[in-house]
Amino acid sequence: MSSPINRFGRRVALLAALTALAGAAFASAASAEVVVSPDSTIPWEGAEVTVAGTTHPSGADDVAIVVCNAEAPAGERCDPESGTPGFRSIADYTNGNISIPVRRGPWIDFDFRFGLPAIELESITTCYSEVEAEGEACEVVVSFYDTTVKGPKPIGAPQSAPISFE
Repeated sequence: MSSPINRFGRRVALLAALTALAGAAFASAASAEVVVSPDSTIPWEGAEVTVAGTTHPSGADDVAIVVCNAEAPAGERCDPESGTPGFRSIADYTNGNISIPVRRGPWIDFDFRFGLPAIELESITTCYSEVEAEGEACEVVVSFYDTTVKGPKPIGAPQSAPISFE
């Protein structure tokens, strides 16, 4: 039978471990960086961009990348034709070996937050144009997955980088 002091000690140790884990997660999110090249404005008709990252959550072995409306929660209002058609490896992501098509729109929004198949929404997004000074803020969203388990399992929070068009 364990004494109240031992139970208290275990609880303090557990609390310390959870605090350290939360601090590590916050530090990881604060230093996370998604790099989109070219980083200048994208031609009106769209283009291919290269996506790379400097950090990723521990345990992730694959990424999925898509262009989304930055004014919505990550993964909610996205363009299914601007991104990776499936998963790509973390090695490809960290080495900058992932090119994706991007387009300004308008596109019909799809919600990827609940996995595939994505849910078609009734909203439409057109990304911001610097020439026309109109449109909505858009971003490249990178989601991380552990695909070694039964079915893909999301790992950590998505990371993103803004994009804009001519």
